[in-house]
Amino acid sequence: MATPADCGSPMELPPWFDLEKFQRGQDFMKRNIFTFLYTKLSGLVCLLAVPSILRVLCFTSQSGEPCSAFNRYFSTLSHMMEWYNGDLLEPGSKAYQSLKLIRSRHAAAAKRSRKAGLGLMSQFDMIVTQFGFMGFAILHPNFFALHREKREAWEGVTHFWRTVGYLLGIDDRFNLCTGSLEETKSLCLAIQDKVLSPGMKNPPAKFKVMAHSLLTGMQCTIPSLGFEIKIKMIMEDLLGLPCDLKMDFSSRFTLMVERLTFSTLLRTRWLAFFFRPIFNGLVRLALYISARFPFIAYWRYGKRNIHFH
Repeated sequence: MATPADCGSPMELPPWFDLEKFQRGQDFMKRNIFTFLYTKLSGLVCLLAVPSILRVLCFTSQSGEPCSAFNRYFSTLSHMMEWYNGDLLEPGSKAYQSLKLIRSRHAAAAKRSRKAGLGLMSQFDMIVTQFGFMGFAILHPNFFALHREKREAWEGVTHFWRTVGYLLGIDDRFNLCTGSLEETKSLCLAIQDKVLSPGMKNPPAKFKVMAHSLLTGMQCTIPSLGFEIKIKMIMEDLLGLPCDLKMDFSSRFTLMVERLTFSTLLRTRWLAFFFRPIFNGLVRLALYISARFPFIAYWRYGKRNIHFH
């Protein structure tokens, strides 16, 4: 797909925008912020196995080691939370300004990479990145204990990401969420099976370094993150691929707890009633502390090296 990453659409809400549906998607994701954050981090790791995306990330030199990766990816999470909570009807809102800033950064990165001879950042890169934000949740609601949610909630999610994608320059012809829920699932499945699975089976040379930096850096917010844990979960539970990574006892135990969380604690109704609010609250607390008092990051990397927007 040789179409430029930004289709040139105006930075304004499209005529098909449905506020009620959009807010339904926001509410659904906020009610399940723990799960959606987990799926998003899994998606981000997989994006690093896509050569065209990895080349640009390596070129920008903003996430190649844990400190810079923390700055970059915590900033990404902060922007995402603005989208979840914001009002896009108001051009002066934080959510709207966040999307405007991200779009301008994408344009700058595309221009720099093109001048450096890395090729064109394309709509393909944009829709694969869009998958990284929501694809695993759409494809694996049963695994992530979201299987009881109504169709209207999922349609709200796809409308949310269709809108966000549009405002970031994704052409409606290529947007994963333009069609019905079934069409979105079909497109996401194609990306998972034809792009991400081959990439994870035979990752590019710098994948391990970049993925390790991402997960190590984000331990400042989520201490349980680990390279072997995350890769094994992605490969075996989401992509259905064998994974022979060796793990120490601590990693094996953490992986067991993560699997138990989705298979039991968030799946069984009465347990989910108790644990889901706790997990959601812990995520919000972790994000708040990292944004206001990132002491772990200061301790690891030095206060002067921590800066995110």
